[in-house]
Amino acid sequence: MRTAKGMFPVLLFFACNLAWGADYPTRPITIVVPFAPGATTDAAARFVAKGGSELTGQAWIVTNRTGGSGAIGSEIVAKSAPDGYTLLLGTTSTHSINPFVFDKLSYSVDQFRAVGLVVTSTFVLMVNPKMPARNLAEFASYIKANPGKVNFGTAGDLTTTDLGRISIEKETGGKVTSIPFKGSTDAVNALLSGDIQASLMNGAQAVQYEKAGKARILAVLGPQRLEIMSHVPTSKEGGYPGIIADSWFGVFAPAKTPQDILVKLNDVIRKSTDGEQIRKYTEQQGGDPNFAPRLGLSEIDAYLAEQSRRWGGLIKSMPISKEKN
Repeated sequence: MRTAKGMFPVLLFFACNLAWGADYPTRPITIVVPFAPGATTDAAARFVAKGGSELTGQAWIVTNRTGGSGAIGSEIVAKSAPDGYTLLLGTTSTHSINPFVFDKLSYSVDQFRAVGLVVTSTFVLMVNPKMPARNLAEFASYIKANPGKVNFGTAGDLTTTDLGRISIEKETGGKVTSIPFKGSTDAVNALLSGDIQASLMNGAQAVQYEKAGKARILAVLGPQRLEIMSHVPTSKEGGYPGIIADSWFGVFAPAKTPQDILVKLNDVIRKSTDGEQIRKYTEQQGGDPNFAPRLGLSEIDAYLAEQSRRWGGLIKSMPISKEKN
């Protein structure tokens, strides 16, 4: 049996942690975005920062630390003090893809604890209107009958859009020619100009391009149709339920952050993602605006575990050489 004397250090430890978290936050909080300014990650971080500032009365500051496919910014947060004042805007790339792509990663996902999901989005398969395929089944038949003839633009090798391309090839048995760009915007512009024939995109822009006759949307690469494009069938409805391509952004704290601070952060982020502006933004990105605000800490862990299992399984199934980081 533990003596009263032996229990004192334990009680003191918990008392200090409770006292520490009770007044949190007492100074500005920094959200590190590990990608360049102006990207969709930036917008997501700023929605959270705005809500966080309003809810806590402290400034939430967004800073960009780019490089290494998100590794530089991620490493900074992983090695920061676990006090809730330095957070990471993590993504599918930083937490569900990089660990399976890079042989030596400068951080580990075990160094983080997810405190909130911000935005989820589902990609759509979009083609140039001169492309003969008018749905996913026809696209699959075309790339099987014409291997390598379709130039497929991505946001870069082994990004979410590139892995979406790989998923399409794997599930259909067809073959396209991968054309990596520096980002999704460049890939979409190339499709609109006719330099490439297909690409993945998320959200309202795809609908606008289709209405303008500049592109054709063949399928939503997820489990359900999107409200903003209810006429577009899912990959499952198109006969290929295994084709899933989506992405997410979430907020992470260093793993050893006290539990009460994690709970407070989760509460703030859930409320921040339930605002009118970010709900509209999520819909435009092809996501469910009701999803993120529902997720507590354990639900986020379960969601991210499934994401890693799916993306990791896809990467492991392909003859991909791991890169150094």
